[in-house]
Formats: sequence, C-alpha cells, structure tokens
Amino acid sequence: MTTGRYPPLALDALREIFNIGAHHAARALGELLQVTVWISVPTLREVDFAEVEEIVGGEEPRVGAYLRFQGDLEGSFFFLLSPRDARALARRMTALLAGETEAHPPREDGEGVHFTELEWSALAEIGNILAGNFVATLFSFASLEMRMNVPGLAYDYALAILAEGMLAVGESADEILLGDARLSAGEQEIRGELVFLPHPRSVDVLLAALAVDEE
Repeated sequence: MTTGRYPPLALDALREIFNIGAHHAARALGELLQVTVWISVPTLREVDFAEVEEIVGGEEPRVGAYLRFQGDLEGSFFFLLSPRDARALARRMTALLAGETEAHPPREDGEGVHFTELEWSALAEIGNILAGNFVATLFSFASLEMRMNVPGLAYDYALAILAEGMLAVGESADEILLGDARLSAGEQEIRGELVFLPHPRSVDVLLAALAVDEE
C-alpha cells in the first residue's frame, strides 16, 4: 500500500491539469492524423511501484513513450499503450503519408505485434506529442520552469520501461501516479495508461505550486 504523499485535493488538481494536457495533445494529434481525436484521463491514483506490473499489462508487453524533465521539478512521464493499439495509431499515420485510404491491421505471430521502421518512427512522433503536451501543461499551470529531454520510445514489459524513469529519479522513488487514459481516433477506441514519476524531493515543490500541502 502507498503512504499517500498526495492528498485527494492534489490528485484532483493534477487530474484536471492532465485532462487539459490531454485536450492539447488530442488537438495536435488530430491535425497529424487528419481525424477527430479525443483523449481523457478519468482517473488518477497513487500506487506503489511494485504494483505496476499487476495493474499495467501483467505479462503482456507495452509500448511506452517516455520523457524526462528537469528544472523546478525533476522526473519522468510515460504514456503506455498495448502494442496492437500503438501499431494501429502508427499505421494510420503511415497510411496517410502513403496516400492510402485504409490502415491495414497489425501483423502478429506467436511473438506478438511487429513494427516496421517507418511505423516506429511515426509512433515516436505520436508519443512525443502525447508526453510533451501532458508535461508542458503541468509546468505551465504550476508556473514552474522546466527543460524536457529528448523523448524516447520502448517496447517491453511495463516494469522494464518504467525502470528507466526509476534510474533517473533514484531508488527511493517507490510511489508513482498512475492514470487511466482513454483515446479515440476516428472509429478507433484505445485505453492506455499514463505514469507520472517525479523525483521524491520534487513532490513538495509540486504540492506547493498547486497550493496543496501534504496531509
């Protein structure tokens, strides 16, 4: 169980901020994919790092866009999707580039979904839009200065992807914020997860910026 560093008011405030970031990301992604996109974050909760594997994917791998940030706050942000949903988004973008009217279904075999180099590049751009807008909106609303590192993309189990963020913020970061993400692009409905992992010493800064004290 978590120790609850984030009081309910802080979680509510962060969820609202992430929903505003979702709106910005949806608008940018819609322009890129030439389709109406809706993104929302209906829930946000604090969980132990050890719980992530059970909550996110289990034995199923994830595709994760991740972004490290520095400045007044330090930490990492992740947007996780199932491989099939990730490739469907990437395929929509590559189909547009190729002038196709339909996106082909993902190629699968006993080892899972496969990505072409072009699809992976397209997915990196999509991930950059998603993660970048969420983080930028948070810093803007909290009136904090930040620097975002070059975003990355990984295809692995959730714990392995998040381990990169753990290395960035230190071994003492046992708790993370986990949000459910809903995304629709045209007729495609997607459910993913967002993970916000600030450095432990940044939590107090964030709560102060949100005008919320730890209880």
